[in-house]
Amino acid sequence: MGVLGDGIRKAIASVLLIAIPATMFVHRHLSLPYAGYLFNQDQDFEIFTIAALIFLIISAVLAFGHAKWGIREPGITIWDFVRLFLSRYFVGELTTSLYGLLLFVIFAVILTAWLPDSVEDHNAGWTIGLVFYFIGTILITAWVFPPRVENGLDDGKPVPVDYLVYALSAPRNWSRVKEIECERLKLNPEPLNILPLYVSMYYHLNSPDSKDGKLKGVYLLITKKHTENGKKEGTHEDQTEPHPLEKNVREELRVFLERASECLGVRFKVHWPCDEPESIGNGEREVFIKFVYVGDGNRIKEVYRSIANSEIEQRIDESLTGKEEVSFHITGGTAAISSAMILHAIRGSVHAEYAKQGVFNVEPIELLQRIDLNIFDLDLLVRELRDYFERQYQKELIKQKCDGS
Repeated sequence: MGVLGDGIRKAIASVLLIAIPATMFVHRHLSLPYAGYLFNQDQDFEIFTIAALIFLIISAVLAFGHAKWGIREPGITIWDFVRLFLSRYFVGELTTSLYGLLLFVIFAVILTAWLPDSVEDHNAGWTIGLVFYFIGTILITAWVFPPRVENGLDDGKPVPVDYLVYALSAPRNWSRVKEIECERLKLNPEPLNILPLYVSMYYHLNSPDSKDGKLKGVYLLITKKHTENGKKEGTHEDQTEPHPLEKNVREELRVFLERASECLGVRFKVHWPCDEPESIGNGEREVFIKFVYVGDGNRIKEVYRSIANSEIEQRIDESLTGKEEVSFHITGGTAAISSAMILHAIRGSVHAEYAKQGVFNVEPIELLQRIDLNIFDLDLLVRELRDYFERQYQKELIKQKCDGS
């Protein structure tokens, strides 16, 4: 089978989940031609048990064969999914999709009605069928949500991607790169806040895991500190209006891109805000540079919404379907921007990376570190969410008490 989107997986799983109990209902309530020759009316539970067994086998084939869940360590195993199943369900699906609602109904009916009744009636066949159905439901859900990282040992290396998202920091002598030799630029030779961008581009263009390199484009996140519009004090900022770069920011960035083009052997097609695209360099391979305005770089919600409303969202969708891959590089920009990028990486199950701080004169493969964001973070995230909502609850109680007094 080829790569299926989450929506198609959910639709297929939903049909299978509904079809199993429907077999018993159809046999009991509908008069099908020649059905009496095959089954008697007291065989409803046996029919369900057989259907549940078939469903369990199909679910196991899909989970282990197609979704590639493992059974034994090392690597990601189905036991990891079972261990974190409730976290994945309550955090990810219960309130956000019809599939989550269907799972809730099925679990509620099995655990509060069918299973207690079967045990009370001492109906072994019915009980076994419900166990098959329950396990099959978990396995089919494991197929719906396959592991997003490969089974195997973690080496910490960033995954080569097609598109890179990087937040620009304040320009501080970026033009100094023209004084540094090309061979030294990739080693992060000194604390210039633009160098991690160069190192990351070098890695994704020359990764040993990708013969010809994958990088096709870079999205640079800019804030009002980088733009002319953002310098106007006392005016209401319109997020929809164009935001041209400040003259000194543009000049410093152009010098950097000219040097990067020369050292990387690529041609940059730069889509300057409020201006025509410009080609920088003469390399045969073209990499585009696009800018995404994220407003105030200290407001996580504003940054998050700006990214969600940009072309980056389309790249995340493409990454989910397996067409192309995107990575958020969180070294540059403010802490709020990095947090917003991490939230998008978690939501979209895409890659994230950073450059180790205070490390200089090392190869890119030693400087860059992958951030693993997958199902194994769910137990930690659930605890953090629980603590967050508890704090918010206590704050609200204190606020109500103060207002009342």
